[in-house]
Amino acid sequence: MLKIKVDSTRIREEKISAGKRAGESVYKQEVLLVREGRAGMPFDVTPPAKDTPYAVGDYALDEDCLRVGPFGGLEIDAYRVRLTKVEAARPARVA
Repeated sequence: MLKIKVDSTRIREEKISAGKRAGESVYKQEVLLVREGRAGMPFDVTPPAKDTPYAVGDYALDEDCLRVGPFGGLEIDAYRVRLTKVEAARPARVA
């Protein structure tokens, strides 16, 4: 499973500078792809709403953002990246 960590609820607003959507705002939140034994890899996601960031915590990549590309390979649809909250494992109770 791809592990994603959200460390901050800060949302950035960026303006599109060219094309049909020039001047429109897009909203981004930086998250971290956790890779065992290696440095994390920061990347941007679109928050659920412009004023509602993903909460700090652990997430997985939602499977709805995966697609089969034009040549049959598995791809992440950059326009549909969504995160799913991963609940922390609870320690077993001692009787």
